[in-house]
Amino acid sequence: MSAEDNKAQVRRFFANLYAGRTLNLDAFDAFYAEDIDVSLPFGPPTAGLSGLEAAKASLKPLKAAITDNEVHIVDLIAEGDKAACQWESVGTHSGELMGVPATGRRITFTNLGIWQFANGRVVKARVLTDLGAAMQRLKAEAAG
Repeated sequence: MSAEDNKAQVRRFFANLYAGRTLNLDAFDAFYAEDIDVSLPFGPPTAGLSGLEAAKASLKPLKAAITDNEVHIVDLIAEGDKAACQWESVGTHSGELMGVPATGRRITFTNLGIWQFANGRVVKARVLTDLGAAMQRLKAEAAG
């Protein structure tokens, strides 16, 4: 696949992941390889996850806590077999997340991802989510 193909794959992934404004974890099935090597540091430590199902399971707390989701791609670049993206996730804080009960408020957090592709699927993923900063803002808004 070309770098442009990899960028198109990332765009399709986000369109499917946020289809219907809900976090559709099945979108990973067409994006990640079965034996994906992934780091998704979110909530409990998840560095070093191996496999598609483990990656999907690590995001279930986020799916349960944030609803009415949107994604905004800020930057997307690709070279060779890799693509990198910065995106904003926006949703409603509808359930307990990181020890904070549902507030009903909108929450926005920034994410960075680097994906390595082979045979049309991601074989290695490194995704960083600045959810901690978003939760601090949410707590401050609720208190203030």
